[in-house]
Amino acid sequence: MGRQIQHWMERLEVRNLLAATTINWNSVQQPIDGFGASSAWVTTDLTASQQQLLYSKTNGAGMTLLRSRIRPDTTASSDEIQTMLKAQAMGARIFSTPWSPPAAWKSNNDINNGGALLASHYQDYANLLGQYVGNMKAAGVTIYALSLQNEPDIATTYESCNWTAAQFAAFLPYVHNVWVSQGLSAKIIMPEEMGWHWELASTIMADPTLNSYVDIYAAHAYDGGYGPVPGAAGKQLWQTEVSQLGVSDNSIASGIWTAGQIHKSVVRSSANAWNFWWIQSNDNQGLVRETWAPTTRFWAEANFSRFVRPGWNRLGETNDGGLEISPFKNAATGDAVIVLTNPTNTPITETITLSGTYLPSLIPWVTSATQNLEQQRAIPATGTGGVHTYTVPANSIVSLVGTATAAPVTQPKPGLLAKATSRGTAALTWTGNVAGATAYTLQRSANGTTWKTLSTSIPATTLTYSDSGLSEGTLYYYRVTPTNLSAYSNISATTTLLAAPSQIGATYNPAKKSVNVFWVPSGTWPTDFAIDRSTDGGSTWTGLTSAIPFGTHSYTVTNPVLGASNVYRVRAIYGINSSDGSATVAVTTLPVTPSRPITAAAPSESAPSRPWSTGPSISSQVLQQPYSDSRGFGAPTASLSPFAKRGQISTLFT
Repeated sequence: MGRQIQHWMERLEVRNLLAATTINWNSVQQPIDGFGASSAWVTTDLTASQQQLLYSKTNGAGMTLLRSRIRPDTTASSDEIQTMLKAQAMGARIFSTPWSPPAAWKSNNDINNGGALLASHYQDYANLLGQYVGNMKAAGVTIYALSLQNEPDIATTYESCNWTAAQFAAFLPYVHNVWVSQGLSAKIIMPEEMGWHWELASTIMADPTLNSYVDIYAAHAYDGGYGPVPGAAGKQLWQTEVSQLGVSDNSIASGIWTAGQIHKSVVRSSANAWNFWWIQSNDNQGLVRETWAPTTRFWAEANFSRFVRPGWNRLGETNDGGLEISPFKNAATGDAVIVLTNPTNTPITETITLSGTYLPSLIPWVTSATQNLEQQRAIPATGTGGVHTYTVPANSIVSLVGTATAAPVTQPKPGLLAKATSRGTAALTWTGNVAGATAYTLQRSANGTTWKTLSTSIPATTLTYSDSGLSEGTLYYYRVTPTNLSAYSNISATTTLLAAPSQIGATYNPAKKSVNVFWVPSGTWPTDFAIDRSTDGGSTWTGLTSAIPFGTHSYTVTNPVLGASNVYRVRAIYGINSSDGSATVAVTTLPVTPSRPITAAAPSESAPSRPWSTGPSISSQVLQQPYSDSRGFGAPTASLSPFAKRGQISTLFT
């Protein structure tokens, strides 16, 4: 028996190292509506760089959905109109959810603590929801869909309202009639229960007339119970909220968890859309921190949302279990994305066979403990069947991106990678797998369409090129081909670095225990500035904020580390790109002052005892006696330096 177990474990270990999948191009599954997160309460507006970070499909997450909150009053409005407008301008669709009807219309006369909508106010509430859609349209926001209630199965101390299946069934016709009478096109979502279950939709699902009034069946996934939903057949199926509650973890484990949630929702449950909970939070309920620093959760969702766009379809696949595999295609263009999630501590080499089409090459985009959706060199197909072999790093998410062709491409192409290395320089490297190449031609473009030739005579044995003299903070596209063959590589893009701010200085205010950092912009005008601090002389840095508006050239740090040297630097931000750090400025703050006043019976030439308590960072003090006329301080009677009198040191410059 022991030998059998050992043999089984050896086979399992091999399986975890070598895996295979077959993806059927003609096995078209559900269409994708999008990926997003919620602005409820926390994100009422966006700067230009924040807008790009969330919704740009070039250098951001490329999210295509935004979930906003409807106010629990009779204004029929939202606090997030500016965020909705800016998301919509980037192509995202907006859907809105109420957490509670107005208090006066509920059984508990309270927007919090559950309660139920009174039947006598069904018409009032249906009118209010219709008015909300109209008010948002007047404000410039098109509401794609509207939910009837957030988490109707639980009562919470914050905004909430409880519903039964019968109450939903009774209320829905009122909403439908308002929609018809006002000619509203916003889709109706329900029931948005806390877990992936559908008890509160059961009555509506079972009634053909009521079922026809619902466009999207949606639920949250806090119970982790993903699976098919037979009652939602013929309807859109959305997962509209999930996060890791009660944890604060920015390790790759949180990113792997997020990618796993998307895979379970879209592949295992055939959902059309997936949404994280908050955009912003300092714990695991947010995709970015309150400073707008992206987390691994953000990049994990971006592995899907940047590439898999609304209108794409999921594809069928046969997977031997080595990885979580989520394949998609755009039938109109032939574009394809295969998302591979490796939740193990071992690299897994995956052999991918395409059935029904041919992908000449796939470009990996990797999110790991050290990479944030970073492009890698293209991997060419082998054989006429289009087989790709790729080793997925341990604990990583990889999006393989390519475009199908009607017939196999027999000529191999170089795999190109462009990367900015300084303010005005980009480094190009490519694979030299093209037999018969006599030299290489390199081209650059400002828009990915119109090309300028940089060189036609790069030696065939030289697979690198340094392109200098570029404008800072600018996006450039590159491609390379053998000069004597028509075999262009993939297009690889990079954004050159910004100039760091100059003339940095700082002043310290001991009375307010604050440091004011100031600087002068250099080069291209950025969208924002960021400030970092180091307390170990510049070896390690902590970001304090990355959202200082471009017109502001100073920042007050209200929480410096007291009794220490605080080193500061400033970075320029343009979109999601950052300059190197500026020159540094160091400010030495005063230590914590004694917490109790000094008391002494009488002046004495001998050193008195010390009847006060010290701050945690003070190793010694100087005690000073008043003169007999109490007009000033005498010489130290006990040399316990260092100790600085309050106000004695007020400003430090560097």
